[in-house]
Amino acid sequence: MTMIKVSLIMRVEEVSGSALPAVISILQGWSASIELLLLTEAPVTEPVTLPIGLVQARWVDYSVFDEGEASLALTLHQATRDSDHLLVFEARELRPLAAMLAALRGAALVTDVISIVAVDCCQRPVYAGQAIATVKTRAHNQIWTLRSQAFGLRESVSMQQTVLQRCPVVKASGTGIKVSRQPHSSVRPPLSRAEIVVGAGRGVSLQQLSVLSAIADKLGAALGGTRALVEAGYLPEQSQIGQTGEQIAPKVYFACGISGAIQHVAGIGGSGIIIAVNSDPLAPIIRHHADYFLIGDVSEVLPAILDRI
Repeated sequence: MTMIKVSLIMRVEEVSGSALPAVISILQGWSASIELLLLTEAPVTEPVTLPIGLVQARWVDYSVFDEGEASLALTLHQATRDSDHLLVFEARELRPLAAMLAALRGAALVTDVISIVAVDCCQRPVYAGQAIATVKTRAHNQIWTLRSQAFGLRESVSMQQTVLQRCPVVKASGTGIKVSRQPHSSVRPPLSRAEIVVGAGRGVSLQQLSVLSAIADKLGAALGGTRALVEAGYLPEQSQIGQTGEQIAPKVYFACGISGAIQHVAGIGGSGIIIAVNSDPLAPIIRHHADYFLIGDVSEVLPAILDRI
């Protein structure tokens, strides 16, 4: 078998999860040459604990780009031009980046991959998670975006301290785009890696959201919500859960005032236990998705829950 070269792209915050070693373990079965590109917001000066099996590990400081994803895409394109496969560990802001790389490389793009079957075959959810499609491509040059939560370790993988090299930056010119970044800091865990997620829907008012936020803090949970709350300005964009937001896979998802529209349900399919609070007993999330539910007014239920935690 001819050795193929695979480049993995992910945010540095995701390194500590189980997805990276799980995927590397799969790729080693291909006799693949594997390199890693970490996207950071600051230079990486200290060694990073990474799985054994990488031929190279580099970092890219994407905070230096003020032309949007164009320069970042060109930088990654230049860095991975000898690779046969690009696997992008999916995050909300990396989805357009994967599309740009596919256009630059003339590559086949497969998104939302939840299972790697073979070099040319993978599986992804379709119909908002109601079915699983097996995708086989004949293209030699491929880009797959992976749902990190779908890849877990079945056995231990050896790790080592690895010194990362800086990836040369390629600047785009004439894009006409300037980006202003406002860093968002939070003491809560990120939605993509939280074991407990508290979600708010249209049935939660701004005042009730503050109570729900306090519940999330007491539980050590991440706080997210539906598109309606994000568009209303109640929550930041990165807190959106659903088909066009973050895909989550917590052990427990506490859904408050959420009806269970298919666009939202598509983002919570990986949840272990779903607990719902809703005033409507016929809400789809109550009838079809919740493992446990409470029928009641959130304005009364939430303070009572907060008092008992």
